[in-house]
Amino acid sequence: DGPPAVPATSLTTASPAPSIFFAGEPAAIFRSKQDLDAYAVFGEVHFDASERLRLTGGLRLSYEEKNFFMDRWFLDADSNEILPLFVFDDNDSWSEPTFRISADYGFTTDIMGYASWARGFRSGGYDGRASTLVGVRDTYAPETVDSFELGFRSDLWGGRWRLNPTVFLTKYDDKQEERLISFTGPGGVPESDTITAHATEATIWGVEIETILNLSDRLMLRGTLGYLDAQFDEFLSPNPLTGVLEDISDTAELRRAPEWTYNVGADYRWPLARGNITASVQHSYTDEYFSSPVLRQQDPLDRDTAPDVHRTDFFLSYELPLRQETGTLSLRAFVLDAFGDEVRRRSATNAGLFYFGSRQAGQQWGLELTLAR
Repeated sequence: DGPPAVPATSLTTASPAPSIFFAGEPAAIFRSKQDLDAYAVFGEVHFDASERLRLTGGLRLSYEEKNFFMDRWFLDADSNEILPLFVFDDNDSWSEPTFRISADYGFTTDIMGYASWARGFRSGGYDGRASTLVGVRDTYAPETVDSFELGFRSDLWGGRWRLNPTVFLTKYDDKQEERLISFTGPGGVPESDTITAHATEATIWGVEIETILNLSDRLMLRGTLGYLDAQFDEFLSPNPLTGVLEDISDTAELRRAPEWTYNVGADYRWPLARGNITASVQHSYTDEYFSSPVLRQQDPLDRDTAPDVHRTDFFLSYELPLRQETGTLSLRAFVLDAFGDEVRRRSATNAGLFYFGSRQAGQQWGLELTLAR
């Protein structure tokens, strides 16, 4: 229907939620819109095979249809006119059956073991941040994931010690991962493009242990421990220079997958004539992890890796029960990251032309007053 109504002297438009950026001249104008229709039919059944063994099975059939529109225009500095680059309008649909089967067995009244297998589905789609016609019209395939889990749930020592170990394995097929590539746009302006690679296979396995120990009516200890091994088995992605698909799994990293994590803490409660006071302390650790999609970058500042973090938090709270219809009044004082003396890098993304990311605040303290009904 023609270019957006953008005055030659302005970089604003009344179009809904446009994304506009410029680097020198010319300026580029993007607009994108997507309508999604999703339907699903699902059900689950439980079967008590014996007094101790229970079987569960579930089935789901999903259907999704997406209608996507995107156009791109740029303001040419020489002619002072808005010129079209492309207009894209398309729709596609995906459907997939998924399931979950599990079995749990009660060894005793306090110990239960279980095993499960579940398949998940994420529909395909369009790259709404793509800046070229090739990038936007190359729809990406649906993603499927198979999750296997084996674990125990136990309440020991007369219910005072809870111990829950879990082992899991996750297999991805056609995993959707963004890639950022750089190229030269209209007028010789350097630009970057976002594409979603879908010829990807990945395996993640790990161990999680959760425990809570009530040493007395007042003192409780708690902790969690996690280990994660995450890697790409295959990652076929186009070479930005030749366009030929290449397996980059040896030089790619799964994002936000720290190898080790743990959290330990303690709570001590003093009952009062009215209400109670609780003092809490917890210490957590998160191993370093990769945050930039998807290739390891040769960055001398190491901005693609979030550093490992030790963090200690302190809490002191007072809870006052009010009338039944009113609820409970709570006053809590806290110090977060008590020994942190700097703002930490939480994530970073190499966009080709520049880096962007997020940071995590260091030490924080404050008071909270809440009324819970």
